[in-house]
Amino acid sequence: MKRTIILFVSFVLLPSLTSQAQSLPDLPQPVFDNFAPEIREQLRKAYAAAQANPRDAEAVGRLGMTLHTYEEYAGAAVCYERALRLAPDEFRWVYYLGIVQAALGNHGEAAALFQEAARRRPDYLPMRLRLADSLLAAGRMPESRPLYETVVKKNAA
Repeated sequence: MKRTIILFVSFVLLPSLTSQAQSLPDLPQPVFDNFAPEIREQLRKAYAAAQANPRDAEAVGRLGMTLHTYEEYAGAAVCYERALRLAPDEFRWVYYLGIVQAALGNHGEAAALFQEAARRRPDYLPMRLRLADSLLAAGRMPESRPLYETVVKKNAA
């Protein structure tokens, strides 16, 4: 019986766990010298926390948020993607990944991410507006128009 369990774990579970770990993008390596000393320290702390806990979506996501704050969108996208894979049900990683994809000019990818975010939180108007913007920027004006109209109707101010 023990032998059967060991064989099962060896041939079924371990390859599955290994492929999941391999599918995670590597943490980005920020170029700390590009920033002022105060910002550099913030980035170093966030990076150290993510390195110490590379399978913690919060730590990796915080690094992404820090990079995002300082317009390091490519690095932030990697962190958000990793955080999303570690915590696939977390709305904010989908939403933030959509924001940085849009900032990188990847409007089709951003729209797909915002559509997923809309499925998760359909009443979140800022996301609806970003979805409409991404669709418009991707040349999908007919799809963006009703979204803009809904946002205006729900938030006339």
